[in-house]
Amino acid sequence: MQHRSFPSLPGVVRLALAASLLLVALACGGTGDASSTDADTVGGDTASPDDTPAVDKDTAPRDASDAAAPDDVDPDGATPPRECDSGADCDDDNRCTDELCLDHHCVITSNTLPCDDGDACTHDDTCAAGSCAGIPKECADANSCTTDGCSAGACTHKVVAGDECALRIDVTSPARGASVTAGGPLTLTGTITSPAAPIVAATLDGVPVDFTPDGAFSTPFAPVPGLNVIRLRVRDELGREADRVQSFLYGDNWAAKGTPAAPKLLPGAIDLWLRYDVLDDDDLSDLDDVATLVTRALDGLDLESQIPHPLTAEGEGPSALWCTWTIDVTDVLYDVSSVDFYPLDGSLWLSVTLTSFSAYVDAVAPEWFCPDAHGYVFADLIGIDAEVRVTVGSGGVISTAVPYVAATVEGIELALDGGAVSLFDWLLNWFSDSFATKIEDAVESWVPASLVPMLNGLLGDLATYQKALTLPAVAGNPPAASITAAVQAQTIDISDYGVHVTARAGAEVAATPPHATVGSLLRGDCLGADPDAFWMPEWDQVEAALSEDLMNRALWALWASGALNLTLDETVLGDSVARFNLKNVDLHLDPLLPPVVTSCSTPGQLELQVGDLGVTAAFDLGGGPGQLDLFGTLRIAVLPVLVDGAEHHELSLEVGEVQDLAFDVVHAEGTGTALSGLVETLLADVVRNVLLEKLVKDAIQAWPVPEIDLGAYVPGVPWGSVVTFDPETLAPVDHGHLLLGGTVVTP
Repeated sequence: MQHRSFPSLPGVVRLALAASLLLVALACGGTGDASSTDADTVGGDTASPDDTPAVDKDTAPRDASDAAAPDDVDPDGATPPRECDSGADCDDDNRCTDELCLDHHCVITSNTLPCDDGDACTHDDTCAAGSCAGIPKECADANSCTTDGCSAGACTHKVVAGDECALRIDVTSPARGASVTAGGPLTLTGTITSPAAPIVAATLDGVPVDFTPDGAFSTPFAPVPGLNVIRLRVRDELGREADRVQSFLYGDNWAAKGTPAAPKLLPGAIDLWLRYDVLDDDDLSDLDDVATLVTRALDGLDLESQIPHPLTAEGEGPSALWCTWTIDVTDVLYDVSSVDFYPLDGSLWLSVTLTSFSAYVDAVAPEWFCPDAHGYVFADLIGIDAEVRVTVGSGGVISTAVPYVAATVEGIELALDGGAVSLFDWLLNWFSDSFATKIEDAVESWVPASLVPMLNGLLGDLATYQKALTLPAVAGNPPAASITAAVQAQTIDISDYGVHVTARAGAEVAATPPHATVGSLLRGDCLGADPDAFWMPEWDQVEAALSEDLMNRALWALWASGALNLTLDETVLGDSVARFNLKNVDLHLDPLLPPVVTSCSTPGQLELQVGDLGVTAAFDLGGGPGQLDLFGTLRIAVLPVLVDGAEHHELSLEVGEVQDLAFDVVHAEGTGTALSGLVETLLADVVRNVLLEKLVKDAIQAWPVPEIDLGAYVPGVPWGSVVTFDPETLAPVDHGHLLLGGTVVTP
């Protein structure tokens, strides 16, 4: 501020000067008030300019807001002029005013000097009307998605909330939840939308991705067999980041959906090995081998019913002189001495020895002059040898045939009484020849008539069947749709060491799958990474190998039935409820993809993969409502184990560590800083406690293990005498197969 004082002047001059100043004040103030915001203040006395020292404006305050407040205010609201003795008394610390002391009153006038208004967001600051003001910095970016401003001299552009201005990544191929068939290079395509600011970076799994000015991108993607996870991240000039996480299944081939009446069966889904001691273990005390079953059948055989009565038709019996006798045999008795049933040269062979054979003989002649004879016939043994060939026909029907059978009667003796016994010496010759032939024919007829249906039934029940799986409902959800499990014999190979059966198998549902599907994943050779074929080791008495294809078919059927589309509450969740104190949980699951298991990721170890699991959850968190909409992807190690069942061991799963977890949050409310931890814990809970513990385990344990009711096929064995497979060992997964070893048991 500048201020001046003037020396004494002649009275008339002083009067003229005062009048002039008064006119100036009236012109500037409009009302003639002693003070005005924008007018100069006029004092009453005059002073000589030479008496008032000047004030350096550069040392005065640079902001008009620093000006001193008026000293006094009149009752009517006017501020009287400040009295002064010199210009220094009029300094108001305002760079934008000039002050002078005139007639002992301060006179203040505005100036137009450059100044600093203290705002870094203005430029060209200039005094006007006693205040310092600058021109606002131009920050408008002509972008409707930003609210523009200035802070500390820098332009700010705050993004407008709403989907229309969000930074977003859209993947067009492969689509979320797709099933992609291998064939040539795979290209990931999509678009980045950034309405608020230009994109500065994009990465796929941390590797930079090129994109066009309009945000389009197309980049190679190296898929792996099974589940593939796409992780994209972008950043714009405003520092905003956006992520996209989604998944797809990738494989050589797929098994399409069938129907329960005509299920899709996977070739080689089950391998079954029966060692030679399943056929014959040299132990007749139980029913766990075929030879014992044949023994029981022979024990129950009514051989007498197999012999014609009379043994000779009219005119066929022995004759001497003028007599012809009709022979009949009754009261047939024998002991089963030994039964051997063994594999050899691609066939099954049966060798039976019957001993202590006896029968009552009636030799009757119609002529009155021909004596009758009665008594017993004995034989040291009856030997039976038969070849059994087993084939698999259309529809998995197992057929057995007996191309060769031979019976031999040895050591025949007669003990007759009545009549002229001495006349019947020649009868011994007839029994040794013709009678033996009759018995041999009867036994040879029995073998195919009795043994073939028995073997067809036993092998058929073992390798061809169809059953409905019933899964328990998860609390709060309706019962799961029925799943049909089907097994159909495919091939039978017989070596000298045992029988190897391969079977087609599958699982089917009548329900319409919740999402479009090409079918269940087929493992193949892990896209060339595992070209070696699986071989049965043939060590244990019984071995059963289950392919990953069959496991994935069962998981696909579980998914296709809608059993995984669940509504859950806090009672079935674990860590997430306890850790975050969630209340009133209402969670819905909608998996876009069926879960899969694979050993392609880590040879010898199974991994469960869950991709694009849709989760919608509402809950109370910290006393307030929260909501989540997301897609989760998870890989978790699973270990097949054997557990004790009610009657024998059962196959089950142990859940291992989470190998990978990723998620794409579509919408979140009320989660605060707990979002990431909450989502990770919630997803792990859902997969562990619900999908695995309550559904996948139940599905595995519900898969039917063959149980054969021997009473249906073996004469002399009561109904309900069941034989089944008891798994006792479990080998690591080998070339896509889970191998169980065990024994045949009769619970």
